[in-house]
Amino acid sequence: MYGFPLTIYLLSGWLTDRYSGLDIYSHNSGHLWSDLLGMTGDPHISLIHIFSYVLILGGLYLLSSSWSVLYKAQKNHGADPKTQN
Repeated sequence: MYGFPLTIYLLSGWLTDRYSGLDIYSHNSGHLWSDLLGMTGDPHISLIHIFSYVLILGGLYLLSSSWSVLYKAQKNHGADPKTQN
């Protein structure tokens, strides 16, 4: 969690100079893509936010579908591959 918050902290001076109406302490301004692209309205129902939900759910599906393969690979780690099924 250090990378992204640190990046926002380091960019906060530039962001407030470039986007003078940006209130960096409000929750809605935490959605930087909406602010940088000039989107108005509730950022929680914008296309970018919905697309991020799709990406997160896709990643969770990918992780859950590969879990058994990863578990078996870890369980058989170090075993002789000739004796495995």
